[in-house]
Amino acid sequence: MFDVLAETNPAFAAMWQNVRPTINPDPTLEEQTDLEQQSVHHSAEIFDDINLNN
Repeated sequence: MFDVLAETNPAFAAMWQNVRPTINPDPTLEEQTDLEQQSVHHSAEIFDDINLNN
């Protein structure tokens, strides 16, 4: 998906070229669990910020 965006937006393409090598395509089980927990936490924060949990 990001590759498609990079094709249409030169500024995004430059940023993506810098960020992409830092992404771990094969996280360990521990890393994957941590990423999932962070995702749940961030989603909850976003919902709280826009008052969707009420």
